[in-house]
Formats: sequence, C-alpha cells, structure tokens
Amino acid sequence: MKRFSKLSIIQRINILGKVPENTLQGIGFFLILIATSFFFAQGIINNNIRIIICAFLALVLGVFCLKIETGAIAILIYLPFMALIRRWIYLFNPYVKFDPILILSSALTVFMFGYIFIFYGDKILKQTKNNKLLRYMTYLLILFILEVFNPFQGGLAVGFSGIMYYIIPLLWFYFGFFVPQKRIPAIFYIIVIIGIITAFYGLHQLYHGFLPFEKYWIKYGGPSSLLVKGFIKPFSTFTNPQEYAGYVLLAGAIVFMYLFKKPLLYPLWIGSFLVLMYGMFMTSSRMEIFFFFILVSIFLALRLGNWKKALLANIIFLSIIFFGISKINPPSSMIAAGSAKEAHLEHLITGVKHPTAKGSTFWVRVDMTKWVFNDLKYYWFGRGLGATTRGTAKFGGKSAAGAEIFQYAISGSCGFPGIILYFLIMYWVIKSSIFLVKKDLNIYWIPATLAIWLTFALDPRLYSIGPFVYLLWGWIAKEYSRYEKEN
Repeated sequence: MKRFSKLSIIQRINILGKVPENTLQGIGFFLILIATSFFFAQGIINNNIRIIICAFLALVLGVFCLKIETGAIAILIYLPFMALIRRWIYLFNPYVKFDPILILSSALTVFMFGYIFIFYGDKILKQTKNNKLLRYMTYLLILFILEVFNPFQGGLAVGFSGIMYYIIPLLWFYFGFFVPQKRIPAIFYIIVIIGIITAFYGLHQLYHGFLPFEKYWIKYGGPSSLLVKGFIKPFSTFTNPQEYAGYVLLAGAIVFMYLFKKPLLYPLWIGSFLVLMYGMFMTSSRMEIFFFFILVSIFLALRLGNWKKALLANIIFLSIIFFGISKINPPSSMIAAGSAKEAHLEHLITGVKHPTAKGSTFWVRVDMTKWVFNDLKYYWFGRGLGATTRGTAKFGGKSAAGAEIFQYAISGSCGFPGIILYFLIMYWVIKSSIFLVKKDLNIYWIPATLAIWLTFALDPRLYSIGPFVYLLWGWIAKEYSRYEKEN
C-alpha cells in the first residue's frame, strides 16, 4: 500500500507502459495492417474509392506515426493536400457531409499522443513543475476538455465538434518535445516547398479556372467566404482561401528570413518569396498583409538585439510601408476589365489603402470586439468548445461572438479562464523565444521569430497551420527547459 501511494497518477492507470516500446510498436503495426486491410477490402467490394484511399493513407501515415518524429513530419506533409484529395474523390464518389478523410489526421494525432502518454507521460508531468509554458498549455488542454461539456453551447454534439479545432491541434505541442534540433530547418524547408507548389496551384485556379471536381465541391460544400465581388477566391489545395493565404504567408515568412541567413542562395530565395507573396496577394486577404508587416518588425527587433536600433529600424520600415501604401492603385490597365484578377486586386488594395473606410471589415471587427465583451458579461466561463466552430450550424447549437478570430474564439468558448491562460502562454512563448535567441542567435533566430509571431498572426484552428504552430511552441518549450537545466 505504501509503495502504491508513491506512484504517480499516470503510473497507476498506465498498464501498457510496462510493455517494451519496440514490442508495442510491432503490435501497433500489426493492428494498423489488419484494420487498413479490412477497410481496403470493403472499399473494393463496395466500389467505394473514398474508403480505399482512406485505408491506403491510414496504412502509409500510420507506419510513420509509430515514431513521433517521423509521424509528425508525415502528417505535416499530408495536411496541406488533404482537402485536394477529398475533392478529387468526388470524381468517383458523391459529396458527403461527414468525410472520413477529414478525421484521419486527427485519429493519428490521438494515436501518437496516446503513445507519448504511455511511455513518456510521467516524465512530461514532472516537467510541468519547472516548465511554465508546458504547465499552462496542459492547463489549457484540460480547460478545453471541460468546455466540451459546457451546457451553454446547445448539446454534447456541438461540444464534441470543437475537439477537432481546439484539442487535436493542441496535442501537437507535446510532439515538439520529440523533434530534435536538426529537424526544425527540415520542417521549414518542407513548408516552403509545399507553399510554392500550392501557390502555383492557386494561381492556376485564378488564371485558368477550377477543375471539374473543384466546381462540384464549390456547388455542394464550398464555404461562403469563397466569394469576392461575385468571383470565387482561389483556395489551392486547402479547405478554404483563409487557410491557403495563411499557409503561403507562413512559407513566405520563412523564405524572407532565410534571405538574411543564407545569402548564397539569394536568387532562389527571392524567386520563391515573389511566388509566395503573389499567390497570397491574389487571394485578396488583407489581414495577411498586416501580419507580414508585424513579422518584419519582430524580425528586426530580434535580429538587431539592441532595442534602440530595433525601434529606429521599425520606424523607418513602417514609414516606407505607409508611404508606399498611399501611392498604390489597382493596376486596372494591366488586367482584363471585370476579371477575377482585377476584383481580387481591387479588393486587396482598397482594404490595405483604406482599412477604416465605411463598409470595411475593420468595423466588423470593432463590432465583434463589442460582442465578445458583451458575451463575457454573461458567460464568465464561455459558452463551450463548439460554440465558436461550424458545429453550431451542423448540430443546432448556440454560437458565441468572435468565432472568426482565434483570440476572440478562445474568449467565446472558454471565457475568462481561457483568456488568462492564453495570455500566459503568449507571455512564456515570447519570453522563452527571446531567451533562446540570446543563447544562440544563429540556431534560434528564425524559430523564435516565428514562435512569437504565431502567438497572434495565424489561426491554429486551421488544419494545416495549427499542428505546426503548437509543434513549434512545444519545441521552444523543450529547448528552453534544456538550457534551464544546464544553468
């Protein structure tokens, strides 16, 4: 009895942890092979291409996921093309609201998290005592789980719908502890390569139109955000234009910083940067432009080190930007009148040049801020995890204000506890990143800049972006903890 009392909670409930890791990996592979073979056979018997493709992807990705490092990289490669594969299947099978291909990566994420829980859960739990970023992220995970059962969102079905958008991406934070330092540049290169491929694909949609299976998806399942002035925004291989714009912006941000780190490859970097930025501009997403300006400001501050030099450099940079914005006009003479290209550019430039004009989304966000604060008066603990997702529309739930912006969505779903925890996480991401840059500028400068920027720049609820955001924060937490132990 005395011995039992000394065991941790994880050790008490973790029976599989006694099984050797290699043995469990072998069992895992065997189970994956049996399950995927069964569904593959069912797909062939029923002539269901969707099931066949899902079974094949589950087998390939599942094998990689037997190791956290390789599994994370494999899924990061898969996610940007997930929606394209889903739409391509419509050539063979009809549209369905519930598509198993959308939950495949989520299932594999849970599988990898379970693997970590079994073999490393006790070690991670011990680290929460000294690693505050890990501690607050774990608290946020627990809060998310509790908010699944919040009655104000309109039912458990709504709450469970929020798991995919909030809990699944957050689990990637723990994967960051298993990614070695040498793999981070490789992940950056992968994002850049995929970003360039998807940018070209998006530009093809803009200039040459959509393929038949994409038109079919637009008709039956495309979100309302696709339209700008009567024209459909390019969405490339992603689920929506927002995710496409965010991903090419992320790739462009990485390329921009590598321009200063590896000048020998300058022609390659500058060419890649121009492709990515043009692809992003033609989505007519104005917010991403401002996010990029913020990235440059953070980049200058961390790179220069001295706050006086950084402040002066930022003043000069922003002065040039504002002067340039005041001089730009939609190049109508260069584009066919009434074309999609003209509509997207005009929408983009008008929004950047006159962000507070009447009818601008700026005022929508001002109203959204008011609604969020009004919600907090009555729902101190939020309306529930699914209240800021599409689950409210699918399952007849009650939506909370501010669902479009992640920080507002945290408020709507989790109330004051969510806001406090997220700001604590932001603080420790920033503090840890600055600490690492001071330790080794060459290694941590780019990851640290991205980690700070991503605390507010992109929405981690997006399929292909959220896992990377949390993975990077987890890696930053791991590296910070490593130096803390050495001291």
